[in-house]
Amino acid sequence: MVNPWEQLQPKDSYSVQAAGSLSNLDIQVLTFLYQPIIGIEAYSLMMTLLAEHELSEADSDHAALHSELLNQVNLGLPDFFNARVRLEGIGLIRTFVKEIFDRRHMLYVIQRPLSASDFFKDDILSLFLLDCVGEKKFKKLAETFRTTLVMDDSYTETTKKFVDAYRLSDRLLAGGRELANQVKEKFADDKPFDRDIDTGTFDWQFFTSMLDGLYIDKKQLDELREVILTFHSLYGVDEIQMQQYVMRSVDYVTNRVQINQLKHLIYTAYHGKTVQHTRQADKTEQALTSPEEKKTYRYNSLKLDGFTEGEINVILSSEGSPPMLYLKAIKKQKKGFVTDNERWTVENIRKQSALPDAVINVMIHYILVVQNNASLNQKLANAIANDWAQDGIRAPEDAIRKVQKMAEDKRKKNAAPKRQYKSSGRKETLPEWAKQAPKKETPVSSEEQKALNEKLERLGLSREDGD
Repeated sequence: MVNPWEQLQPKDSYSVQAAGSLSNLDIQVLTFLYQPIIGIEAYSLMMTLLAEHELSEADSDHAALHSELLNQVNLGLPDFFNARVRLEGIGLIRTFVKEIFDRRHMLYVIQRPLSASDFFKDDILSLFLLDCVGEKKFKKLAETFRTTLVMDDSYTETTKKFVDAYRLSDRLLAGGRELANQVKEKFADDKPFDRDIDTGTFDWQFFTSMLDGLYIDKKQLDELREVILTFHSLYGVDEIQMQQYVMRSVDYVTNRVQINQLKHLIYTAYHGKTVQHTRQADKTEQALTSPEEKKTYRYNSLKLDGFTEGEINVILSSEGSPPMLYLKAIKKQKKGFVTDNERWTVENIRKQSALPDAVINVMIHYILVVQNNASLNQKLANAIANDWAQDGIRAPEDAIRKVQKMAEDKRKKNAAPKRQYKSSGRKETLPEWAKQAPKKETPVSSEEQKALNEKLERLGLSREDGD
């Protein structure tokens, strides 16, 4: 498979233009509001392109090679490409390409950042900033960039309106309208930044159907669609969880959702809860910065712990994925669908058991894939979850070991010779889910696990999403 960045070559040339000049305040917005979101590498690339544009502004034909730009920002091709994508995705640059014989030429057009006011009014950008810097810093930044007038109540505004100061003659209106419209059309080519949020992993119809009896203003709910989908993308909030947050945020006098209340509820729920899966990482792991390095370290650690290739794949795929989406991916892989009863079962287990998401995912995998059940049986799932919660299972590898131990206990019990004498009265008990009649478990081949991992990635559950 060809990586996207491999289409870019150091010999490819580029030039820089700007859609408008950036003020000192724009630079402050870039530094304090955009930089936490885009990262230092993308910020460095943005500032380098901006400086290069200012130096070469007098030479409209100025062009340079990407090899020079790579050296300037001290980035390799993959990191440079990722930095450029982050700038494009947030609306700070636009990229245009044309073919020139054996190479390509890129035109990078710098876009002005939003004003601080528009940035904080933008639900998506403000949410990402909040997630990056935390609530305390977020409030401080908002206060820093908020413009306030210092005056007491004794002042009365006497500012005149436009029509009080200017008059347009009938002659000018008749003769100048056509020219004004022509100029207006030219400026209309500058398309506003449009965010395209992936909606494939959130069932909007199912979500809204759960709110039917609440008489919520449906028009406002549609307006909040982008915000809700962003919460889903950012924190993995599924449809049932989102319904609960919305219900707690509704003003039932106006039947409207209080957006600030909704943001606060989800943010505090996500950042205030105990981290579900904490491993005692040594200094070597803490020093790892690249997602690929972390994945390799995690893989090697599990390998040293004695897990098989298939078990490692299950553990890695279970981490970082909301159970509802993990369930949806497995059911889709089995050419089935998620029933309402399965949705409520998973959501109830998340609420009642306090098991980490990765552990719940291992349980889902065990019931549907290893035991090859057609659906997630509520009684069985609750019994397993209850047993694991009481045993303090907090990590997916512990869940795998639990399954192994129970399987070994059942094997020894079945292999032990039956004795005919009367019981002494002492009875060893097993969890209800372990007492069920043995069902032929289906070993998971590496090909099947690979197919499941690919399905998870297509549903947006890849552990390597770059952030």
